[in-house]
Amino acid sequence: MDFDFGKYENLLNKSRAVGENELNRESLAQITRAQRKQADLVNSLMEKRTSWLRYLVTTISVVFGILVSLGPGNNSIHQTRFLFGLGVALLSLSILSLSISLYNEIYVMQKGTRLYYEETKRAVRDHRPTAPIAVATKRIFAICEIAGYICFVLALLALAGNVMLWAIL
Repeated sequence: MDFDFGKYENLLNKSRAVGENELNRESLAQITRAQRKQADLVNSLMEKRTSWLRYLVTTISVVFGILVSLGPGNNSIHQTRFLFGLGVALLSLSILSLSISLYNEIYVMQKGTRLYYEETKRAVRDHRPTAPIAVATKRIFAICEIAGYICFVLALLALAGNVMLWAIL
């Protein structure tokens, strides 16, 4: 069963225009079902995104640990040591950035809970159904996520360059 956002918006607009007294129970039930479906979709998306970021941070941390334990060796030339160090530094920046963006999920849940509480109080006071709430992601979290992906790709390129340079020399 697909979710019809247009029908949901029409019902919501109708509830705002007509008022509580003229809305029948079926319309209120449809609005409530639509809001629950929307909340389920948003929660599912947040869970999948959180799972993806956790997996990525864990994987990068394991690679970071392996690389640090192996090290470039004492017999390496200056260029390979530089590329190795650059790769490890970029991996650590990637871990840090993605961990910060992972905190976004906690921020959204806290702010969403607070906004929903306030909206519920207003709805009860005004004798109307609760309106859907939306929590915008802070820009810093989006920037950290993008920076984490970029640092990870650059780290892979630096480490690949290190391996190629080591194989040549």
